[in-house]
Amino acid sequence: WAVNSAFMALYAFAAALIVWVLLGFRMAFGERLLPFWGKAGPALGQSYLVQRAHLAASPHHYRNGTLESPMVEPFYPMATLVFFEFTFAAITLILLAGSVLGRMNIKAWMAFVPLW
Repeated sequence: WAVNSAFMALYAFAAALIVWVLLGFRMAFGERLLPFWGKAGPALGQSYLVQRAHLAASPHHYRNGTLESPMVEPFYPMATLVFFEFTFAAITLILLAGSVLGRMNIKAWMAFVPLW
């Protein structure tokens, strides 16, 4: 039982990293596809990861249509932001693993994690 729970947490962390870097980050912080959904894409290129991070601000528009709050550009690379946001995705899955430890086997967990 202890080995199963350890592997569930380890797999959740590893699979979340792969899915987050290949699809999730750009889907959450990239170009908009729908009002609630972004375009998925890998966040792996060196030119992408080394550039300054872009934090999307909540858009506030004046009545004439101009943007009130511009995008914020902090002084750290995009790779730092990708990893920082990944930790939240991984911790969410690991907390979920703690709630289903005795009820779910590792094979079902391996199918569930990438879909989450």
